[in-house]
Amino acid sequence: MSKISKFSLKPKVRTRLIKKLWQVVSRLRTEAEIKKFLGNILTPAEQEMFAKRIEALKLLEKKKTYSEIGRALNMSSPTLSRLNNRLRADKNFGDRVKSLT
Repeated sequence: MSKISKFSLKPKVRTRLIKKLWQVVSRLRTEAEIKKFLGNILTPAEQEMFAKRIEALKLLEKKKTYSEIGRALNMSSPTLSRLNNRLRADKNFGDRVKSLT
């Protein structure tokens, strides 16, 4: 799977770059634009990781167990726990996930 570079960014640089990413993504309007953009900047492994997390969120929303999801998607319990914590902590996030199911 994908790895982050061993060379860390300074926090201010990281924040600035992430903000630019959100700005670019927020301007994409159609599925075709999103697919082209993400397909060009993400490796196949990164695309798979992203897709697995979205599917895991949908399954967590459906009350599937970590064990069931882990077996189906080959994901670890700590990753599923983090996703579940975010899902439960932010109602708006949970509502957006529900709209995917």
